[in-house]
Amino acid sequence: MLRYGNLDEQPIAPSEPLAGQGRSLSEHYDKVVDYLRGQIIGKDQRITIPYDDSTRRMVYADYTASGRGLQCIEDFITHRVLPTYGNTHSIASATARQTTFYRSEAREKVRAYFNANHEDSVIFCGAGATGASNKFLEMLWKSRGFDQQGDRQDDERKFFREDRWGGCECTLCDVRLKNESVYRSHVKTVMHAEKLGKSKTTQKKRTRRRAVLVLDPVNHHSSTLPFREILSHFPIVKGGSPSVPGSHYKLSGTVDSSVDNVFETELVELPLDHTTGTADVNALKEVLKEIAHFNESTATDTTAVAVVVLSACSNVTGAMLDIPTLSTVVHSYNGIACWDLAAASSKIKVDMNPVSHPQGYIDFAFVSPHKLLGGPGSSGLLLCKKKHQTNAVPAVCGGGVVFYVSPVAHSYIQNHEEREEAGTPDILGCIRAGAVYHLHSMLDHDMIAKTERRMATQLVERLSKCSKIHILGPQDRSQCAGIVSFNILYNEDPATKRGLYLHYNFVGAVLNDVFGVQGRGGCACAGPYAHSLLGIDNDMAVRLESSLRTSGCEVIRPGFMRVGVHYSMTQEELDVLAGSILWVAENGWKLLGAYTFSTSTGEWHHQLDRRDRTRQWLSTDLGWSRVLGQDVGSIADLGMRSTTACDDGIDSLIKRADTIVDNAYSAGQVPFSAVKCPLLDPQLADLVWFALPTDCKWSLDGVSSPQPMLCTDPNVPLFKGGVQGDDSPARASESVFNSSIGSMTEEERKSMMTSRISTQQEERQSKKREASTELVAPHVKLHPSGFPQVSITPVVSKKLRLLIGTAVRDFQMIGEGDKILVGLSGGKDSLTMLHLLLAMRKRSPVKFTIGAATVDPQTPEYSPEPLKRYMEALGVEYHFLSKPLIEMAKNSLDPKKPSLCSFCARMKRGMLYSCMREFGYTSLALGQHLDDLAESFVMSAFHNGTLRTMKANYFVQQGDLRVIRPLVYCREKQLAEFASENRLPVISDNCPACFAAPKERHRVKVLLSEQEFDYPRLFNSLLSTMKPLMAIKNAGKASDIAKGKISGDEKMATTKGSSSDEDTDQAAEECIMSCNIGGACPLPRKQK
Repeated sequence: MLRYGNLDEQPIAPSEPLAGQGRSLSEHYDKVVDYLRGQIIGKDQRITIPYDDSTRRMVYADYTASGRGLQCIEDFITHRVLPTYGNTHSIASATARQTTFYRSEAREKVRAYFNANHEDSVIFCGAGATGASNKFLEMLWKSRGFDQQGDRQDDERKFFREDRWGGCECTLCDVRLKNESVYRSHVKTVMHAEKLGKSKTTQKKRTRRRAVLVLDPVNHHSSTLPFREILSHFPIVKGGSPSVPGSHYKLSGTVDSSVDNVFETELVELPLDHTTGTADVNALKEVLKEIAHFNESTATDTTAVAVVVLSACSNVTGAMLDIPTLSTVVHSYNGIACWDLAAASSKIKVDMNPVSHPQGYIDFAFVSPHKLLGGPGSSGLLLCKKKHQTNAVPAVCGGGVVFYVSPVAHSYIQNHEEREEAGTPDILGCIRAGAVYHLHSMLDHDMIAKTERRMATQLVERLSKCSKIHILGPQDRSQCAGIVSFNILYNEDPATKRGLYLHYNFVGAVLNDVFGVQGRGGCACAGPYAHSLLGIDNDMAVRLESSLRTSGCEVIRPGFMRVGVHYSMTQEELDVLAGSILWVAENGWKLLGAYTFSTSTGEWHHQLDRRDRTRQWLSTDLGWSRVLGQDVGSIADLGMRSTTACDDGIDSLIKRADTIVDNAYSAGQVPFSAVKCPLLDPQLADLVWFALPTDCKWSLDGVSSPQPMLCTDPNVPLFKGGVQGDDSPARASESVFNSSIGSMTEEERKSMMTSRISTQQEERQSKKREASTELVAPHVKLHPSGFPQVSITPVVSKKLRLLIGTAVRDFQMIGEGDKILVGLSGGKDSLTMLHLLLAMRKRSPVKFTIGAATVDPQTPEYSPEPLKRYMEALGVEYHFLSKPLIEMAKNSLDPKKPSLCSFCARMKRGMLYSCMREFGYTSLALGQHLDDLAESFVMSAFHNGTLRTMKANYFVQQGDLRVIRPLVYCREKQLAEFASENRLPVISDNCPACFAAPKERHRVKVLLSEQEFDYPRLFNSLLSTMKPLMAIKNAGKASDIAKGKISGDEKMATTKGSSSDEDTDQAAEECIMSCNIGGACPLPRKQK
């Protein structure tokens, strides 16, 4: 029964007779498929490839992620729906009425397609299966696990039930009523009140209720993560026990067993059956038995209900479960059967109420219509039994679901479907969904399954002949849909059939760039399942996650390549799909050197691929030229289409692919000298499971019969921090995972996992020195002070000694008898500088002394106290200066022009200068490095219009003290590596005003980093540019430098100059300290 546009008040939709009465759908199957194939938008689309700007006909093999648009549906929306489009929730106007009718009909088309009846709700969710599963969870907890007793004894909704004719019933009084309005009047009658009174006296007291969430390991993230998150919100009461041994749950710290009507949650993740590639059905039965036993034998009054969430079809392997059979099993233990149909509904005909299995009905289903042909833009669906919708409050409250709202009270409508669709719905998405299922109801789904099974079998058989292609999932694919995921080996060991893989994003890029094939790389939003398929154990999973978190190196994320067949594909397209994958397996590695990747995103692209040339813009196609009526042509004529006819058969494509390989590194393409391989974090060396562009170059360059090999040249850098060598991190020769584990026997799998653990242990023991990470806890030798011994006596590399020595010499920073005070914040830079100066003092013929000072602004965000013990252990004279700088700023700064950054910096300088004069220091050493100077230079130019940066060596205004920066030639990453390797006690230092790192500075860091990737000598060039600005002789004369009046070759001698030297330097320093473009942090308000 619909609140608006009630179907019992509408004329019956005209029924279109099937062409040729008496003929079955199977007899029209080919004609319907041909029609739909011809209606696909972009069926002849061509894409431009980066090699020679030629084009390839697009072969779409990503139907598992999304279907493709149909012209007939878009024409229907454009020419029928939109001309009379209006908001729903009314039928007074012509537009609202017709739109409501369309949406109501769409709901009925969906209901008919899934064989849902009047006891089932069809709820539009708007965000695919993810929206459906989240709405399901809201309904779950608001109904206390679908408690049939309801939340209140007098809840009028408790006895409301819609019937098949659009009316309703009162189940308490066993009376049928015309509509919801009549039902609301009925519940106020004396008869209903008397029945309700008797019900209260005979009803058993309600107790605690627990939802035991039983999850399929195959589930998509949308059917896993929301269920994990709910545990902390609804813990088991204090003193309670789990219903299933080994389950996941939280214990309440406050609520105990004396409280009634508590809702609890518990989670069980089923094991994987590697033979079938699906959840272990026997394990499911055992879990259901455990829950039943808990309900029968528990001494508490907790009732546990099994809420089983299964995936009908894996979106990774296509492995399928028998929905009616397993639903029957779940119901036999009084459980609730929930199914994720996202990948299945486009492959099989799902029946909500199968006649052959009376107890095999579906309680809840999460559906993604956008994965069907014609589905893009359609709304998600939640299908469910109305008997479970016992929540008195809708999952989402808002407009369109209320019965009446007054200043003092409110109530909700009873309609099971509309009450769960608050707000303005995705009206066009709902209508599209109905249109999609209407068209698919004309297809014989047995024929679809047969067609796709034949295609998938053909594809898998061809790919299986190549040993380099490791197909994920079970060997027996008879119960799998047409979804195929795989990885391709780069270097195959003939004995073990192992090695490193080609990165899945590289494979996807080559399939696109060479053949026009559209696939998808990654984990397919099925992380737990992917771990099992790849043989990644829990220890390795923990290490991978930690490494991804700490390094930001997304390229090491495990995954695979996924393609899929579809009933609309032609044999020619299937041949291109299979042939292209086979070609990449044999020859794709030869193109590695022409590609590069982003460590932060994991994406690969050809170096000549300028995507801005082929990118299409919304703002261009709908710009002023079109609005003002200029002749710009039809939008339908735009796109990447080729005017030159060419052969797109697989044989022709392979010939062109071979030509691409022959010319890949020739003139006009990517010569070997231009091969670009980003350097990786050395701590991730053994996690790099894929081949690098450098490997390809090393295998091909100057070799007559090239074979894929790993680069072992010690002069070729692969990791940050320099070239390879004896001390370089050990790079793995085999991947940390194995994509062929699904084809192994159980014994082989166990043997492989055991062997991997042993190998990992041996590798850890053989390393000379373990990196300082949370994953590895080597025995650390401690100094008597409690600090690691290596932090007290670190080894300074020759390169760092050379850099700091050259800077000191070039800018004449240190003279005989100097007494240097190190400004020690406790950060990595100042601590490293202290050790570099200590090392220099031991070797330098120039005699000088070193002390250190720290300024404590007395804020809780900064705690430098540990530095006192550390300086004592080092034997360095130490001065701890402390003042409440933030409080001073509140009382001293002008509120109209607050510049806390400037105030704080100048106050710290003043305290350090006073300390120097008191104890006889001659020079203040500050820890800014080359990156700092470059960032200051760029920010000053961008935002202040001046040429300036921090100075290397200058006298303060009074002329009695000097400021030096010995690290001006050092890069930040070098200092960070030194601090990490030597376990220096780095102190976190956050801005006490805004508690955040400078945002504009971070943007400039990213900008320079991106440019450095394209121009590796960027910082060398910037250093040459900045040297005149760094020299004291040129301080304050930026305009003369800009005009070329002062040469950068002038002698960098230190002179006692004007106050502009110090002002310019401090302005440059404050530029990179500020959090905002304007250069000032907001001033904290005074406490009243």
